[in-house]
Amino acid sequence: MADRLAESSAYDEGGGVIDALSQSFPTRVLRLLTPYAFIIAIVTFLLDLDYKSSDRDAQAWQVITTQAPGNSGKIDALEYLNTDHPLAIPNPRHWGIPLGPSTTPVEAWLRGDDGTSAKSEIPTEWILLRRYGPFKTRTPLVGIDLGQKRDANGTWLGAPTYLEGVDLSGAILARADFTAADLANANLEGARLYRAKLPNANLEGADLTNARLTRADLSNTRLVGVNFAGASFKDTDITGADLRGAQLAGALNLVQAQIDLTCTDERTTLPKGLTAPESCEATERGYLIRGVNGLPNRASMNKSK
Repeated sequence: MADRLAESSAYDEGGGVIDALSQSFPTRVLRLLTPYAFIIAIVTFLLDLDYKSSDRDAQAWQVITTQAPGNSGKIDALEYLNTDHPLAIPNPRHWGIPLGPSTTPVEAWLRGDDGTSAKSEIPTEWILLRRYGPFKTRTPLVGIDLGQKRDANGTWLGAPTYLEGVDLSGAILARADFTAADLANANLEGARLYRAKLPNANLEGADLTNARLTRADLSNTRLVGVNFAGASFKDTDITGADLRGAQLAGALNLVQAQIDLTCTDERTTLPKGLTAPESCEATERGYLIRGVNGLPNRASMNKSK
């Protein structure tokens, strides 16, 4: 009997300690914070993703802006920055909960052929996550400089930037410099190339459907077999461009004066009402023969000699 009383007394004392701990201030604080632990964990996770995304953006820009021969990782960097996969989540304000933005402005970069930008809004019932891990919107590549340079005598310096097969569909490339760059077989579908510089570049086999080429410089550019369906050529400089085999039947804002300064062949398709210019001379390997001024030699020039 005495042993049972001792055990009961010890149990009562232990229970008292547990009750005391359960009513202590730290325990009550933890109990109050428990419902918010999940929310805090999510916020922390998103902040960590945002930091990692910002760090990766900075690394991509460093690769692009660093002068280096060839590719040097620039294709991966450009394609990453051009990734456009935002995550749309419901906005609590749509249900009367005072959380989230009242409006979600979206920069509509360079919407028109005049090169102007405008701001629009998406419905307030949605929030775009644009910088979290795999969820991001397209980074504007306005004014990037990947062009090859010349010295005072006009001699090319270094090697051209190698970007063959790069996927820059829908990219915002206004005023970008791709002088003499190798963009063969590149995907530039829907790219915004307002005032972009691509003289002497190689775009053979590239896809430029629905591209915006307003006031772009494509002089002396190799455009063999390029698909230009829906592409806009408003005030585009294509002087001396090699358009042999190019698909131009569906091109927009293309005029005869522009075509007359290019080189085409029997495979080239032109918009209705435009006619092919005089044929140009080419080497046995298929490259155009150009004069001192860089313009291609016409077949009639050789006949007149």
